[in-house]
Amino acid sequence: MKKVLILAPHTDDAEFGCGGAIAKWIRLGYEVKVIAFSYVGRNDLFEEMNEAMGELGVKEFKIHNYQVRNFNRFRQRILDDMIKEDRAFNPDLVVCPATTDQHQDHQVIAQEAFRAFKKKSIIGYDMPWNNPTFTTSLFVELTEADVCQQVNALICYGSQKNRPYAKEEFVWALAGVRGVTIGRQFAEAFEVVRWII
Repeated sequence: MKKVLILAPHTDDAEFGCGGAIAKWIRLGYEVKVIAFSYVGRNDLFEEMNEAMGELGVKEFKIHNYQVRNFNRFRQRILDDMIKEDRAFNPDLVVCPATTDQHQDHQVIAQEAFRAFKKKSIIGYDMPWNNPTFTTSLFVELTEADVCQQVNALICYGSQKNRPYAKEEFVWALAGVRGVTIGRQFAEAFEVVRWII
């Protein structure tokens, strides 16, 4: 069975960046684990992620509480956490923010993932509001049901509902654009950071 580890700087990043793919991988029987590195001490975000993981069918997830926008101060501890996850979970694939993501916390997670998972395939997810450029070098075809699960997971984040990229129509539109790119109805796009065959 394939084992996929999703690295999310903050509690909603996995759902925004690759929620459709998570739904698909679980449907295909992959073992998926999600690690979020901060919920900023807010119980609402902790509870929202718990509910969202249920919508996607993720049974194993963990939330650290590093200080938002200050991940750089905890870089070594974050790297150590990732190395522990590599040893304990031993993923076949690691999914993290794209290397072009401009958010400071996302940059730390992407950079430390490259160091921690030296012998693993790594792909980066797209968050268009953070990525001025993005190389769409890998696509995951999605079904309508996969996108529905992603949307339902994002609805769980009531604290984020006013953000323009949290709107249901945006999620559907982006999945549609990525699908058109590969001649399918829906898809998610990823950057290939390292691919091992």
